[in-house]
Amino acid sequence: MPIHQLTPYFSAWDMVYSMAEDKNGVMYAGGTGLWKSSDGGNTWVALPMPYMDTYWGTNIPVYSMFVAKDNALIAAFNDNTSGPSYEPPSSRVAKSVDAGNTWSEILSGNYAINSVIEADDGSLVFREFYSYTKPSGGGIYRYSNGVVTQTFIDYFSGLADYNAELLKANDGALYFISVDTAVDLGSIDYTQPGHSLLAAYKSTDNGKTWKKLGSLPDSWSIQGPVIETADGALYIASFSVCNEADSIYNTPTLFCKTAEQSHFKF
Repeated sequence: MPIHQLTPYFSAWDMVYSMAEDKNGVMYAGGTGLWKSSDGGNTWVALPMPYMDTYWGTNIPVYSMFVAKDNALIAAFNDNTSGPSYEPPSSRVAKSVDAGNTWSEILSGNYAINSVIEADDGSLVFREFYSYTKPSGGGIYRYSNGVVTQTFIDYFSGLADYNAELLKANDGALYFISVDTAVDLGSIDYTQPGHSLLAAYKSTDNGKTWKKLGSLPDSWSIQGPVIETADGALYIASFSVCNEADSIYNTPTLFCKTAEQSHFKF
């Protein structure tokens, strides 16, 4: 399969944070702008952005998007960096039923949303990365019947890339990686081998409750989203304090026995 460079379709300052493909094979790329391809990524056209950043005079970027069960495009527009310093973040989740040409707002609030997915019951589950406006931490939230409910306090600011997204697995279960709720940051140096800062969490009730599965050995920071392969295996990338490099976690557990990879089974 040929690889195409997308640069000719984007300016030097455009950034892509999220991509999605609908049931008709239409591809979407969202970030500082929004683009659509109907020919497998060979050519792209720009789509209208629904929100303007009045402070900077630019578009409010797309941080996360996906295609819903009804083939609508759902996107989270995150305004957390606009305006003077220490201004509260603001995110809007919007829906397009006409391939990104027009949008209707689903919810908005003082969140800094980096990931949003649709649970099996039709509710939206989203992750907010830690904000200085919420010293208790970020969180996992569930939006259903017009009500937003926080279901998990998520301490991952500074310990994760913005693409540390939620995963909806093929069986409908939801996953994410965050700081282990059992760690004591005040008494243990988790930058040293032999400790596990991060843990995996799973929900089987559409994001209402979360179960800790286990810790990622010798892990320090989240380097990307949880990925599911065709055989159902789950993978996550984290900075390993064993070899001071990014590592892939899956199975079996090897702790610091290798200089190349640490592994973890969900």
